[in-house]
Amino acid sequence: MIFRNCNKRIAGPLVATIVALGLSSHGVTAAIQAGDTICIEGFVMDFFCINRGTLLDNPSVRTLEGPEKHSVHCLVDVNSCVTSHFEILLDPLPDSEDRLYKRGWMLDNASKQRAIELAQSVGSCTKCDPSNNRDNSHANGFRMAATATVLNLNQGDASIPPTIAVNDIRDTTAFIVDDDGLSACTVFFGVQDILETSGEDGENILESIAVDGNAASSGLSLRTIHFIHASLMMVSWGFLLPSGTLLAKFYKHRPNGLWFKLHRGIQVLGLLLAITGWIIALINFNVFKDYGFRNYQHGICGMVVMLLGILQPLNALIRPHGPASPDEAKSTKRFAWEIWHKSSGWIAVGLAIPTIVLGTLSLPSPDDQTKAQMGYGIGCIGGLLALVAYIFYDKKTFQLQKKELEKVQSQLQPTESDETNAAKQKPATP
Repeated sequence: MIFRNCNKRIAGPLVATIVALGLSSHGVTAAIQAGDTICIEGFVMDFFCINRGTLLDNPSVRTLEGPEKHSVHCLVDVNSCVTSHFEILLDPLPDSEDRLYKRGWMLDNASKQRAIELAQSVGSCTKCDPSNNRDNSHANGFRMAATATVLNLNQGDASIPPTIAVNDIRDTTAFIVDDDGLSACTVFFGVQDILETSGEDGENILESIAVDGNAASSGLSLRTIHFIHASLMMVSWGFLLPSGTLLAKFYKHRPNGLWFKLHRGIQVLGLLLAITGWIIALINFNVFKDYGFRNYQHGICGMVVMLLGILQPLNALIRPHGPASPDEAKSTKRFAWEIWHKSSGWIAVGLAIPTIVLGTLSLPSPDDQTKAQMGYGIGCIGGLLALVAYIFYDKKTFQLQKKELEKVQSQLQPTESDETNAAKQKPATP
């Protein structure tokens, strides 16, 4: 008797099994039809972690490379995971160099709920049976066996595995195989696992019908959406909006209200880009119940920053009139408005820094995290430092030029003594 692992799940029978999975949607004559009853067994994985490429609770692990490291807590407690659909993964072929698992079966909503309830009854998680703990339950790598009815082969989209409705399920996370190599389907249900059916060219058919991680979406990949959102937010909150704030604070030495014209134009452009990135996040990401994860922290900080940012042009519309002349005192309303507008603007810009940092740390891939952090550090912060250097250089240069101009003008203007001497030298009028 041995504990099953990813290399010894069903071994030989797997090749034969996949013959039965020759689906027309993947270019193979269908040996399984909608309405057929089958028995399957494998890791249960949420589509969110499949789509992001790495485990949310263990970002250093590729999802389809180490599903045994996926915690039950992440599967059934975390909002982003539990609100996505669930799939049963296909184990890699024992003798294949490709050690990645494949997406094999998608559970319908009722089956997904039954899988969640089963995981909660045997696993260790926040919503699991209170009597469960790490000593008497499963913490990672939830697997199950199920008899199921094929609902749809999803012929129209090769990125979606066949949909099934389970009839009966069993926990197989720690399933033990005896010396005869009986599968969980045989032990629990007295029927053959679909992977034990006979056939030829099983490995070729596996490659034809199994859905890999690169086919996780028929539209834009999650990685692409992450980068679009990150790029918009870094350009807006990382550079443009802080630039407009710095110009409003330090660029008032130039005449004709140049600082205000630049501030207004840059802030409008930056806010438009930020709102676009915000909408993309609200549509594609569902992080506000992922308590304890960086994407939750990033989402909360991002909401605060965006609300403060959107309020800035709105409160500008109710700006009280300023003093008509330098000698006139500011009104109380104007004074209060300036305190609110300036302080909320600086708070938003300051809070954007940790928000962006948390956003880079929320990216699924460590390589992408590094690229985003380098882009922010070199592109945004480096650009802001260059802008500050230019502002103070320009201010110093402008003041020197102004002093030189005043000096020249003072030399060209006649003094009082010059006027007196000229009057004395002027001949009397007859």
